[in-house]
Amino acid sequence: LGYKDMCRVITETNGSKKVSENNIEKVSDWIPCSERMPELGVPVLVIGGSTAWVDKAYDSDDGISFYEDNYGRATQWMPLPEMPEVKE
Repeated sequence: LGYKDMCRVITETNGSKKVSENNIEKVSDWIPCSERMPELGVPVLVIGGSTAWVDKAYDSDDGISFYEDNYGRATQWMPLPEMPEVKE
């Protein structure tokens, strides 16, 4: 599933996860830029319109902005997931 369709199982049957339209719930960790911005310099996932990208916030003369958001299209952001543990 893509980021728009992130789902989690909210019920379990007989100890095993059973996925269907009836037992999944949309999960949204998106934070509106109008509510708060991320910590400066920390990579986050940003969305604007139908585009998503990884970016960092910085302090500009107009307030906090994203480096790659040249047109002010960013509407929401979310923290990146933890990196997986790599076994060598």
